[in-house]
Amino acid sequence: MMQNVDLLIQARKDDAVQDDIILSTDDCIRDYYRLKQQGMLDLKEPAYFDSGVFLEFKDPSGNRFVLIEKRDYKEL
Repeated sequence: MMQNVDLLIQARKDDAVQDDIILSTDDCIRDYYRLKQQGMLDLKEPAYFDSGVFLEFKDPSGNRFVLIEKRDYKEL
């Protein structure tokens, strides 16, 4: 059984170019509403792509996070 856990990541902002922080999730829509309730800054609505759902947000330091939920739309 998969269990959802809270995850805290501290990312440091340097003068160097920063990459996006990409995390997997088992339920992008659930996580979107949780982040929205918590007042997450710059939270974008979930978007669908060929193999799943993703959403983006920035933390207070300006780090860009992407949550990805892979889905197989061919499964019944």
